[in-house]
Amino acid sequence: MTRLSKWKAGGYRDWLAGQETLSQARELAADARELTAATDGKLTDHLATVLAARYAAALAGWDGEVTDELRRTLRTLHGLCQDIVELGRGVHSGVRLNLEQERLERERGKN
Repeated sequence: MTRLSKWKAGGYRDWLAGQETLSQARELAADARELTAATDGKLTDHLATVLAARYAAALAGWDGEVTDELRRTLRTLHGLCQDIVELGRGVHSGVRLNLEQERLERERGKN
């Protein structure tokens, strides 16, 4: 099969799919930079604050009775809380890695 035949048989579609993937990745990166700038790099902290407010709202109207609806709400909030904790761990790991890389670069510069 010639190159042109391969291209017609699906290579072009594969290339288009790759181009679309690259375009989406660029858009996501731009969105991430914008979010980081808008939140001073503390998006996870802001999410945790919003979640804390949701917990407060759920408990503000609570009459002491544990209903199925309250259980569902708290279970959902708990799951979201776990997600935010994981995001925070990822952020902290990234910061630690950057600090370690900077330290290693400074040490290499001294030698």
